[in-house]
Amino acid sequence: MDPGLRYRLRRAARRVAHQHRAIAECYRELGEFVAQRARADVRAGFERYREAIGAHFDLEEQVFFPAVRGADEQQKPVIAALVGGHAQMLEELERIADALESIPHDDFSRRLAGFAAMLTAHERVEEKLLSQLTDSDAGSAGAH
Repeated sequence: MDPGLRYRLRRAARRVAHQHRAIAECYRELGEFVAQRARADVRAGFERYREAIGAHFDLEEQVFFPAVRGADEQQKPVIAALVGGHAQMLEELERIADALESIPHDDFSRRLAGFAAMLTAHERVEEKLLSQLTDSDAGSAGAH
């Protein structure tokens, strides 16, 4: 792999990992607000969570995925599926936001947990993709 591309990919991967941790922290905080049934705090926490996810998806689509494509052109279908997943998750966040004021507490908690599970599965696919690229890069570096 080209050294410049390797650097971009690793740098993007570090930023993505940092954002995954920030999103997890937003989710943890939101869970506390939900448990306290603090409606105003839930709204503010949900908006922070949604903004963190939107920023994360932007980073992936503008930096991480182009680096992945540069490293392995055969990953286009995987990347297309991940971008499609971003769109679906953003739509679900929008639906939750629209219903936030009227949705019963338990329903909100279930939808939020379902969304978090979907996001976790999505992140696993991304991490597997990165692992495949970095593992194959390490193998090719040792062959020289």
